[in-house]
Amino acid sequence: MNLLKISDDPAWVRINKRVTERVANLQSSPVPQTMTSLQTSLVSIRERKSQVEAELAALSAKEPASAWRSALAGRGDTALEARDQLRAEYAELEQRERFAESAIKEGRLELDHAHGKDSRDACDELKPDYLKLVVPKARAAARQMLEAMEIEQRFVDVLLDHGVRIDHLGRVFFPMSRERLEKFLREIEELG
Repeated sequence: MNLLKISDDPAWVRINKRVTERVANLQSSPVPQTMTSLQTSLVSIRERKSQVEAELAALSAKEPASAWRSALAGRGDTALEARDQLRAEYAELEQRERFAESAIKEGRLELDHAHGKDSRDACDELKPDYLKLVVPKARAAARQMLEAMEIEQRFVDVLLDHGVRIDHLGRVFFPMSRERLEKFLREIEELG
C-alpha cells in the first residue's frame, strides 16, 4: 500500500481544493482582520502605558510633588502640567485598553462562531465524499481484523485442545478488542 499515491487521486485533489477555499473565505472575512488590528492596537496601548508610567515615575523622582514645592523651586506649574498631561493620557489609554479588550473578547466569540459555521458547512459539503472514500475502507479493515482475530483464536484453541503449551508461539496481540471492533462496525453501518 503506497499512501503517497492518495494525493494523486482526483477526488482527493478536489476535496483538498474545497477545504482550502473554505479556509481562505474565513481568512479573507473582516472578522480575523479586525481581530489582528485590535490585538496590534492593544499591544501599542500597553507599550505606551508602560512608557507613561516610566515618565511619571521619573517626574516624581526629580520634581516636587506639590504645587508649593514646584513654586518654591522656581519651576512654576510646568512640572505639574506635564504630570497632569501624562495622567490624562494614561486615563485615555486605559479607556482605549478596556475598549480593545472588550472588542477582542467579543471578536473571539464571533471568530469562533464563524469558524464553527464554516467548519460545519465544510463537513456537510464533504460528508458524502468521506462516506464514499473512508467508510468502505474502514469497514473492510475492521472485518479483516475480526477475521484475523478469529483465525488466531481457532489456531490457539486447536493447540490448547491438544495439550500444547503456547508459551513460545509468539502470538499476535491485537490493538483492539473484538467487542470494540464489532461496535465500530455497527457505528460505521449507521453512517452509510
